[in-house]
Amino acid sequence: MVETCLFHNTLVCLPTGLGKTFVAANVILNYYRWFPDGKIFFLAPTRPLVNQQKMAVECLKEIDEDDLLELTGSVRAKKRKEYYEQKRLFFMTPQTIENDLTNGILDPEKIVLIIFGTFPSGSIY
Repeated sequence: MVETCLFHNTLVCLPTGLGKTFVAANVILNYYRWFPDGKIFFLAPTRPLVNQQKMAVECLKEIDEDDLLELTGSVRAKKRKEYYEQKRLFFMTPQTIENDLTNGILDPEKIVLIIFGTFPSGSIY
């Protein structure tokens, strides 16, 4: 699964506890190495899920902790823009990245990877 995700847009559907986060973490690690100036986003529908995914990726010692950031819409737009210039790996809700792309705060050409985390059944993002 990891190999497929590295080179193709992929939807990974597995029951809880069977490795979705493991696959995502390995893909993130590779893109982090391959694109030293690229921006990586892990999106989840709720703040608790955003935090949970960030904690899982923080365990990867190959990723500099200073490059990771949990970002929410409660952070002022000017500050989020600064973070986009300074950091490389962002954990956030889809609404925040959508707003920042729409408002020109985030340059879409710098994005190299977006992972959509677990979403509640019936939700469409």
